[in-house]
Amino acid sequence: MGFSPRLIGKAFAASSGKLDATAIVPFTLKIPESALIDLKRRREATRWPERETVADWSQGVPLARIKPLVEYWRTRYDWRRCEAMLNRFGQLGNFVEKERRDL
Repeated sequence: MGFSPRLIGKAFAASSGKLDATAIVPFTLKIPESALIDLKRRREATRWPERETVADWSQGVPLARIKPLVEYWRTRYDWRRCEAMLNRFGQLGNFVEKERRDL
């Protein structure tokens, strides 16, 4: 199972049982542990390209900048802490074409 916005959307637990296209309902963000495990596995399996041939960002984010960021996400980022912080704000969403959308 891959990690995707659609998977995150399916992880929203609406507090209202009604599927009303006009209703705005609160939800709790809850990403499945299996999705986080898969995301970590894919970060660990990253195949890095060769170093860029220019000194600017015209070929994308320089490896020297992105590698430390990915290492941070892989080893130290605490998604559950972030998830708890986001849920403290209260989340609202509605349904568009029977799919959950956050507001």
